[in-house]
Amino acid sequence: MAPKNYDYRNDFVLHVMLTTRCTMRCQHCSFSCEPDKGEDMATATAIQAIKTAQELDLVVALGGGEPTLHPDFEEILGCAVGMSLKTGLVPWIATNGSQEQRTKRMFPLAKAGVVTAFVSNDRFHDRSQVSHDVLRMYREINRVFGEFSDAGLVKMGRQKEGLDTRCAVPQLLVWTDGSVRLCSCADAPSLGHIGQDAAAMMRLALHTTRTRPGLLNCWKVLPEEDRWMIRQRLMNHQAEQAHKEYVT
Repeated sequence: MAPKNYDYRNDFVLHVMLTTRCTMRCQHCSFSCEPDKGEDMATATAIQAIKTAQELDLVVALGGGEPTLHPDFEEILGCAVGMSLKTGLVPWIATNGSQEQRTKRMFPLAKAGVVTAFVSNDRFHDRSQVSHDVLRMYREINRVFGEFSDAGLVKMGRQKEGLDTRCAVPQLLVWTDGSVRLCSCADAPSLGHIGQDAAAMMRLALHTTRTRPGLLNCWKVLPEEDRWMIRQRLMNHQAEQAHKEYVT
């Protein structure tokens, strides 16, 4: 199937948080990632998340932390690319470019259009960690993010410092432990586990077709009637699961 260009505003996205580890400590990071701390998603969980995205016709966004730090990053990326060849939904990834060899190896995929890959190089990132070769390559395909405008990032702030933050991921989000949430808001409802209970997420994805564009897929900005509907569906689903366990 021909690749479909990623549209953040109109595509439904499953954001897969591969790791909370990072080589930088950016002031705008809403996940408070930094060097020498964090955890990686199990590779099997990441692959299951990609398969679930395929079932639900969702674009996969591989994120973090710094996603290229994941020990099996290239295996996971290969799985995502394989999915896109079937669905036409091109996976998306943003990297800080610090892992030079992995970022370079990803470049041919980005240039061919089978991965939408960006190098984040705004004023919040430590540009000293990124080689000129990496920047030259990604500038060639206009994929260096933040060099022209980073105005949209200044309201993020680091969560652990208690700053007022906006939703960093206003899309379905799989955390490193495999749990699924409506978005990255702290009070967003849990939708189960990617490897055990994708049905609730599927129902939610179908329900939120009413709330296009995708930027409205955030718990903070959903209308109260939608919040009520989501809560009711989750309660009904939990009751159904409890009944199944009881009768078996």
